[in-house]
Formats: sequence, structure tokens, C-alpha cells
Amino acid sequence: MTLMSGNNLARAYRNIGRLQEALALNEQILRSRERIFGADNRWTLGSQEFLAEIYWDVGRVDEAFALLEQSLSTADAIFGQDSPYSLGVRRKIAKLTHQSGDPRR
Repeated sequence: MTLMSGNNLARAYRNIGRLQEALALNEQILRSRERIFGADNRWTLGSQEFLAEIYWDVGRVDEAFALLEQSLSTADAIFGQDSPYSLGVRRKIAKLTHQSGDPRR
């Protein structure tokens, strides 16, 4: 519950434009979830995706894509390539690729 509350606070920070606080808090939450639940846990993957969104917001585009690609690889391995979870990560990558204007991504 503590990690979920922290995640909600990070989302609130992002929503009001306090991106640096959202970034720092979500990085901490991701590290904690990796330590407690492991890298192949749904909650950990969710934190990775949210962190990728914050990276995107602050202009750390390459890191955003790298984190999403890592999440996709893990999600495919756990849930399968056609699972709703994996498809959601693919959709997020496609959205950011479109927004970036770089079709090579």
C-alpha cells in the first residue's frame, strides 16, 4: 500500500507539472518494487512504464524508449506477445514513436 500511495503521489505531481518530483519519486518506487517483487512483476512493469512516460515528459526520450522496450520484452516473456498487457505496452511505444516524429524508432 505504501508503494501504491507513492505511485499515486508521483502521478499527482506529474499531473500538476511537478515533473522533477514525480521523476525522483517514481525512480525510488521502481527500485523498491524491483527489490521487493522482482523485475518480472506486473506492478514493477507498471512502474517502469510510468517512469518511461515521465522520462518522455522531461525530454529523456532515449531512456523512455529503452525502458518501454525493456518492459515489452519482459511482458512478452511473462504474458505472451498477444496478451492485453503486452499490446498495451506496444500501443504506448507506437504513440511515443508517432509523437517523436522519428519513424526509425
